[in-house]
Amino acid sequence: MSIKKGVLIYESGFRKDNVGDYVQSLAALQFLGGKADTYLNRELLNEYTGEEIALIMNGWFTHHPKNWPPVKNILPFFISFHLNVLAQEHFLNTPQIVDYLKQHAPIGCRDRKTAEVLSAKGIDAYFSGCLTLTLGETYANPQKERKVYFVDTKYEAIKRDSSLIGFSWILLTKYSTIKTISQRRSGFTNLRWMIRAASFYKTYSPYFTDEVLTQAEYVKHADPLKTYKDEDEKFEYAKELLGKYAKAAFVVTSRVHCALPSIGMGTPAIYVNDLNQGEVSECRMDGLLELFNVIDFEDGKLTPRFKWDGGKINFDTKLSNSPAYLKLKQDLMAKVKAFVTRLSD
Repeated sequence: MSIKKGVLIYESGFRKDNVGDYVQSLAALQFLGGKADTYLNRELLNEYTGEEIALIMNGWFTHHPKNWPPVKNILPFFISFHLNVLAQEHFLNTPQIVDYLKQHAPIGCRDRKTAEVLSAKGIDAYFSGCLTLTLGETYANPQKERKVYFVDTKYEAIKRDSSLIGFSWILLTKYSTIKTISQRRSGFTNLRWMIRAASFYKTYSPYFTDEVLTQAEYVKHADPLKTYKDEDEKFEYAKELLGKYAKAAFVVTSRVHCALPSIGMGTPAIYVNDLNQGEVSECRMDGLLELFNVIDFEDGKLTPRFKWDGGKINFDTKLSNSPAYLKLKQDLMAKVKAFVTRLSD
């Protein structure tokens, strides 16, 4: 009888539900026939009491490093593993955790920074890239639509006095445009949300046409107003978003788990890279940023690193992704398929 298979789920509650986490779990589920025997909470792997179970250990670790290592009944396969700086000190200075990682090495790491810090502790580690690059195997759609998605994109913060005056002027001179954007971004057209839409417009209008900005769909991966009845509903919403991104003309995002699966599904991705995001976020990007069409964001302004033909980006602008992801995708698929095959032997 083959061993049972698990998949990661995540902490729930106000401001904790991030559908990008579930996108990562969908990437793992592809290799498990689309269904797992058990859900395991990423933050409580030390509390699992069931029978022996295999777990693809991909994603961001961890909000609760003191809950490591996982119990022995979990048989982990480390691929696309990111050890965040918030957890590094505890992980790398706890002999029990270091020994656990050595025992289950080699550790495939989502970013080069994680591979470097693990290797420095004598742990066999390598850069694998992110498993979400393989999502095109399941969710790719060659029939692209005239639709664009802006997903949690950074824009100029609203400061007091001077910036409010500037945004108010934009609102007055581009009222119809700003009202449409506000409605599409938030569902509201009161002054508070209109000012935010004006701020967004000021940031993005130098590089994107009004047509794109007023017809785009605006998505949040972590929406504090969105509630879910159970874990299955979160997975269904993640699938719904992947279906949208797969058919998009292009996506514009500051979310890694919008940009990476979009690339994997053949959808051009423009990544808005916050130069002031801090080490907690920045440490995730080493080795991944080069896969994107990058626009840097700093002090309320965008600076593209890539070029395109023509003026402002519109629905017909020819965009493409770097082919660099293909080798990562092929290696990821080969390694995970080999792991799953071993489980049935």
